[in-house]
Amino acid sequence: MCFASAFCHTQNILDELNRLSNGKLKVNEEQAETIKLIFRLFMIGYSAYHIKEKLEELKIKTPFGKTKWHVTTIQSILCNEKYKGDAFLQKTYTVDFLTKKTKKNEGELPQVYVENAHDAIIDKKAFDLVQIEAERRKGIK
Repeated sequence: MCFASAFCHTQNILDELNRLSNGKLKVNEEQAETIKLIFRLFMIGYSAYHIKEKLEELKIKTPFGKTKWHVTTIQSILCNEKYKGDAFLQKTYTVDFLTKKTKKNEGELPQVYVENAHDAIIDKKAFDLVQIEAERRKGIK
């Protein structure tokens, strides 16, 4: 239900979720506020492009500490199940450990979807509403 499958790759959310010594993930509340803002703006009608513009206007940094946002980053955040506390494991896998080449998993390896894998930043109902709204907007074009 994402904008496009190319935009739904796994984002490195360890900036939003800090790994604790026991292996559990803990929400970084300061950065989680940016994620919550992105979801709120989308639900009140902002497009990914206008969310990007708003974040830059507010001088909010990307998950990677950059000042320039990309529409694809916004789209990826909006469809990443990790923000609702779930984890989809083995979306990609390493083909060659020496070259660190990775490949999208298209059934070569088993994939596992884990619900409630860690604390959520976005509640599941809100996340699902965003997915429905994204699909609706795709149909308007």
